[in-house]
Amino acid sequence: MRAVLRLAWRDIRRAKGRSALIMAMIGLPVLVVSALLTGYATVLVSPREGVETSMGRADAIVRPSSVHGPVEQHPLSAMAFHLGLGNQPPEPWRPEEVAALLPPGHRALPYQVGTAEVRLPGGFETLDAVEVDLRDPLTDGMRTLVEGRLPAAAGEVAVTEAVLDLGVRLGDTVPVTRHARPATVVGVVEHPQRPTADEIVSLPGLLLLRPQKGEDLGFLVDTPAPVTWPEVQRLNRSGLGVLSRAVIMDPPDETSRSGYAPGYALGSALAVFMVVLEVVLLAGPAFTVGLRRRRDELATIAAQGASKRHLRMIVLADGLLLGGLGAIAGGLLGVVLALVGTPFVARLGTPLGPPEVPWAQVLAVVALGLVSGVCAAIAPAVQVGRESRSARRKAGKPVLGVVLIGLGLAATVLILQGDAIFGFGSWEWRALTDVLVVAASVVVVLGVIALMPWLVVRSGRAARRLPMVLRLPVRDASRHRVRTASAAAAVMAVTAAALAFAIGYQSNHRGNLANYRAGAPLGMMMVNGQHGVTTWERVRAEAEARLPGVGLVPGMVALDAEDRVITFSMPRTCSAGCKSYGWHGEELPMGDAALLRLFQGRDDPAAAAALSEGKAVIFDSGVIIDNGTITLNGYYRYDAIPDPVRVTLPAVRATAADPAQGGAVLPAAAVAAASGLKVAEARLYGMHVPADELRLERDLMAAGSADLFVEHGYPDPMAGQLWILFGSSLVVVLGGTLIATRLAAADWRQEQATMAAIGAGAGTHRGMLAGQAGFIALLGSVAGMFVGGVAGAALAISLTAKRSGSFELPETTTFVVPWGFTVAMVLGLPLLAALIAGVFTRRPRPALTRRAT
Repeated sequence: MRAVLRLAWRDIRRAKGRSALIMAMIGLPVLVVSALLTGYATVLVSPREGVETSMGRADAIVRPSSVHGPVEQHPLSAMAFHLGLGNQPPEPWRPEEVAALLPPGHRALPYQVGTAEVRLPGGFETLDAVEVDLRDPLTDGMRTLVEGRLPAAAGEVAVTEAVLDLGVRLGDTVPVTRHARPATVVGVVEHPQRPTADEIVSLPGLLLLRPQKGEDLGFLVDTPAPVTWPEVQRLNRSGLGVLSRAVIMDPPDETSRSGYAPGYALGSALAVFMVVLEVVLLAGPAFTVGLRRRRDELATIAAQGASKRHLRMIVLADGLLLGGLGAIAGGLLGVVLALVGTPFVARLGTPLGPPEVPWAQVLAVVALGLVSGVCAAIAPAVQVGRESRSARRKAGKPVLGVVLIGLGLAATVLILQGDAIFGFGSWEWRALTDVLVVAASVVVVLGVIALMPWLVVRSGRAARRLPMVLRLPVRDASRHRVRTASAAAAVMAVTAAALAFAIGYQSNHRGNLANYRAGAPLGMMMVNGQHGVTTWERVRAEAEARLPGVGLVPGMVALDAEDRVITFSMPRTCSAGCKSYGWHGEELPMGDAALLRLFQGRDDPAAAAALSEGKAVIFDSGVIIDNGTITLNGYYRYDAIPDPVRVTLPAVRATAADPAQGGAVLPAAAVAAASGLKVAEARLYGMHVPADELRLERDLMAAGSADLFVEHGYPDPMAGQLWILFGSSLVVVLGGTLIATRLAAADWRQEQATMAAIGAGAGTHRGMLAGQAGFIALLGSVAGMFVGGVAGAALAISLTAKRSGSFELPETTTFVVPWGFTVAMVLGLPLLAALIAGVFTRRPRPALTRRAT
């Protein structure tokens, strides 16, 4: 083994360019993953790392629930959930009631976090707000004083540097819009783990809206003894949520329990396998070229008594050393880059914890890189044992490839029909289906890889019909089928993965779009008074001043005896045609004929007459209308009180302004008469899309609590993801293709000398390089189109069938091919690879060779 490693090391030093290339191919993925792991571990602030900033030196944070009664909470969060509310109205907690439940000898400091609207020089802004006395020793470590002093009086605040960037200076007075109280900036503080936080800090009672509810209380608590998990559970039974320092430092066993997705382990294994496979396919050709260059050396070693096993060990030692060196270098460089770059990334808005390197994960990635290097050398190692055979080698294993492809396709069909055949009915099995589909697609990928040498040889037979500048590289690629097949298979795997994701995503998006029902016409805006009519006149005046020329139509809301807003929704069928609502949920507008005209986009005399007669005008075909009537469910939007109101109204159907629009318009007078509720104006509607929605909403909230909603249609948050995926695929495809082309150019030195001797110029050489790159990329992308189409169709069936709750495939499946993306992957990338190889690849200097005559 020592001799084998010495031979491998000597060859690495002798062929520095090829060795560096292999190390880069192996080390680059390790660098990227190690940097991501280290950066994530550093920016991720664990509960232990954040205990000082969250509670200072206190032993616990205590937050009463909204009612008296038992609650449940996670050990590492003070957010509590009620076990049962019944019909009891909320009972406000008093501070003395909270103190009576805490251990004797404790000390409690009022502490509350939330948001506050503040008028700054640039306009209204919503800032993170903290109400606590930072002068108290119990808050040590929560914030760092940078400049000035800490708030000491009721009208004083401290801000972070991010707020200073908005135009605030020490000594300025800023109005807090919730209470219209002026606040003087007396200091600048910094969040130790969020350097870019836009935060404002005051003493209790200035920033946050407090409608005298128990959930608005909060305390930092110093106790004589640590607050253990049993003590936390005792306080939970009384209605208190508790975040304990002792529990954070030593969490109970149930903290580690989480809902285990059955597909997580399989998905992780598939990801690791595909990474190793891609590295093997990219680095394998370089090992194959190195093997051909070492034929004389290996023949000499064999002549001195080495067996085929020894020769294989020498080749595998190349993979061991190159994989190890590349993986170690990539892992160390990734860690260094992450630690150096994380503070700069944190300035973009991410949290920042202490520098942390997850060595176990980084070492696992390094080991994976080493294994990838050894795996990439396996095929050349097997080949070296066959060098002495004169028999013609077979062009791949088409039978094995066909069998694997058949198995993968059969498994895909069985998985998609598994719900009906095997009774996979649980949510866990449904979640596992997508991963199983991907696993079956990987089997198809392996089949195409096994078939790739055969495809290379068969494709090369068409070279006789090509011009000379293309015929030579295609024949060379066919002759060196191992090198060509590896590079083409790498392109195939990337293309297949990209197309499968694109088809599955676009199909799912199209299905969601078909099932989407807007609550209003596209481009409609609604101003909604948050708390009914309390501040509505100011909100309306502000809206009319901010929106001149917009035809605003008033809308009504229903109010109970305490002026709490009650909103209404409709019962709908949930068959395969059940539509999902957007834009303000399923809350129904209430108004007159002017509002109906806005929602219909035209005059409809029949619908207007029905509305004036007290009938609800329904736009959604999935709504239940029983004998010409409809039953509406009323609920409190802003108060968690389970006291539903049911109203039955006569109803008619009408056509909305947009085909994808649902909902209804309710007659205000009829709702008031049927329910006994009051109705009052608290909404404005208009066909207008504000240029700055956030700024307009903040201005309205400054006038009085209000919401702003605009119907933009079905959101597509991943619209740019496909082209990000295309860019990532571009890097891998071009990298693999150009590496294989460069290796081919190195093999052409004697041919170059011959061609130069007969007058071939630089253009011929560049055309040959372009032909080699185009052939490899085109062969891989066409094969990838087949695999990606199969996998994408399976994913489309799985995703769109699950949305309707059934695997009845023909009726519920949506299948969409993103043709622009597909053409760019299958044709655009090969053309780009050929262009780059032909234009930008440097022509190596032809070697002068002596030929025997």
